[in-house]
Formats: sequence, structure tokens, C-alpha cells
Amino acid sequence: MVGGSLPTFAHVLGMAFLSSGLLGGGRRAALRWGAAWALIDCAWEFLSSGSNPWRDGLMRAGARLLGSSTPLNSAADGGDIAAACLGFGAAVAIAWGVHAGAVRANQRSKEV
Repeated sequence: MVGGSLPTFAHVLGMAFLSSGLLGGGRRAALRWGAAWALIDCAWEFLSSGSNPWRDGLMRAGARLLGSSTPLNSAADGGDIAAACLGFGAAVAIAWGVHAGAVRANQRSKEV
């Protein structure tokens, strides 16, 4: 389960940093973008459960783009939802830790 959910964790973490870096940095941006990407991934998981014509059409189109005749498989997975939440938490923790380290370094440089 951990290996299968790792891409979701990495997606939320990476996209939170990429979005906050490109569209405005800081701790609050990491919080906003991490939450946004976690919600997007969780919404995708919930849309993946059961029969959903919109999602099924999107999966068939994705398979055609990849040159496959077999539709891509997707199913709601609690591990992926947990990984999205953990990715959000990691993005916020890292952003806040980096910010706190930068503040301490700035204070030390002023003392010297």
C-alpha cells in the first residue's frame, strides 16, 4: 500500500511547492497550495469510485493519448487519500521549517 500511494504523496508535495514557488512563496502559500492539491487528489479519488461517465471518458481519452487500447484503471483508495493528506502536511511542515531556519539565520547575521 505504501509504494502504491507514494505517487499521490509526491504529487501533492511537489505541486504544492511548484505552485507556491511560481505563483507566490511563503508559508501561507504552501498552506493554500498544499490544501488545494490535496483536495484535488482527494476529489479525484472520490470521483474514481463507482461508475462515472465523465471520469470513464477521461480515462479512455488518456489511454488513447498514451497509445493504449485498454482504458486506464482507477479506483478509490483510502491509502491515496491518506497520502494526499500526508503530502499536504509535509509541504506545510517543510515550508514552515525552512522559513523558521531563514529567520534564525537572519537574526544571527544581524548579531555579528
